[in-house]
Amino acid sequence: MKKIVVVGPGSVGKTSLVWKLLMPGFRPTAHNPLPTLGVEVHPITLANGTRLEVWDTAGPAEHSGLRDGYYLASKGFVILLGPDKTQENFEWWYKDVSRFEAPVVAALNNGAQLESVPVGVRVCHLNIAQNENLEAPFLELCLDPSL
Repeated sequence: MKKIVVVGPGSVGKTSLVWKLLMPGFRPTAHNPLPTLGVEVHPITLANGTRLEVWDTAGPAEHSGLRDGYYLASKGFVILLGPDKTQENFEWWYKDVSRFEAPVVAALNNGAQLESVPVGVRVCHLNIAQNENLEAPFLELCLDPSL
């Protein structure tokens, strides 16, 4: 299985995305899923049969102490972004993960837009609340020949 790490600001929908891929029909509520503390690791099989080990990381800075350890040996990163401070958040998270020399996909949720991205970063759009294009960031990573 290929290790993919999902990062992004707190409360942007990282855990909801992973849970919806694990359990089609899952409907988030105010109390479910709870915020991730540290990391949760889940095996996910995409519709095309690709098997991934998805690491769902905590977004808030107070949970960042072990983050570098989560990034080690990653084959790719999904930076999940919402419509709030999208460019600023992308730049912060890209700086954090780009040290690990693995492909990066910027996954823009719920209409988020980016002004610019570095060469080589793939961009995709999804809407977690509407169950639209949920596999897109992972399929984009699978297009990278290094994966």
